[in-house]
Amino acid sequence: MMHILTVFLLVWFTGSAYAAEDIQWFEVELIVFKYMAGENTASERWPADPGTPSLQDAVILRPSSTLSLKSGADGKPELAAVNPAIAHRFVPLSAPGGSVATPAAGAIGQGPARSGIVKVQVYPEPFELIDEKSLRLSGALRSLRRSTAYEPLLHVGWVQPGTVKNGSVYISAGTAGNKTLEGIVQVNLSRYLHLAVDLVLREADLRPASMAAATGIEQALNPVTTFRLTESRRMRSQELHYFDHPKFGVIAQITPYEPPVIEMSGPVPTPRPDALPGGASPTVPDSSKAVAPPPRP
Repeated sequence: MMHILTVFLLVWFTGSAYAAEDIQWFEVELIVFKYMAGENTASERWPADPGTPSLQDAVILRPSSTLSLKSGADGKPELAAVNPAIAHRFVPLSAPGGSVATPAAGAIGQGPARSGIVKVQVYPEPFELIDEKSLRLSGALRSLRRSTAYEPLLHVGWVQPGTVKNGSVYISAGTAGNKTLEGIVQVNLSRYLHLAVDLVLREADLRPASMAAATGIEQALNPVTTFRLTESRRMRSQELHYFDHPKFGVIAQITPYEPPVIEMSGPVPTPRPDALPGGASPTVPDSSKAVAPPPRP
């Protein structure tokens, strides 16, 4: 089964290498799917309680946002009109008037304010969802949907800074009271880039009780069986990776993210001192009340 999926991925994916250094932000994208050929695992005995991922301090993904910027007389967005609450997302790459500057992230408002045209790098909020039309693995998702061997459960992507330490992202699929899929994804960047997944799949046993009993008492006594996938591996940006379990799998890709650069008219605003790029994101207070991105249609 794994060999067939590997061939399928190689045929679909023809990405090129991305030659860039000192990338601080990443796009993280996942497709979670389950295998439809249940007969291949019917004889396996699953643990009655495989445990559940720890959702403590897991980050809830933010909805994708659209900035509405006021334009000045020259037709360019006005930096001075930017709401101070989001000013931390605007990082100047050139000083007003066009001279080159190299300020640190969040340096808007430092130094004397001058009018003129400013090149500004616009950052998203940390852990902001990527718009569905911008997801890179849509072709792989379509191929999975065309096959009768797989059922896609979730397709999701987000952007995050690589400087986050031990930041777990909460993902799920299903309704609030019936989470078919639930767990955490963690991206760690130290000397190397690592991706860890800890996911549970809950599947109702729809077979007759006599058949369920023949495959193990745990399944006979539990109408819903929980399967858990835990794996961590070293990643290279732009590579496609596959995390395997007999019942379900994950296709993952991490890509360097370069925030867009736009021209704006100065002077520059002053951000709130407590609102800087890479700031805190909301976390999961209670797994039963967590708000997570719905599965893609």
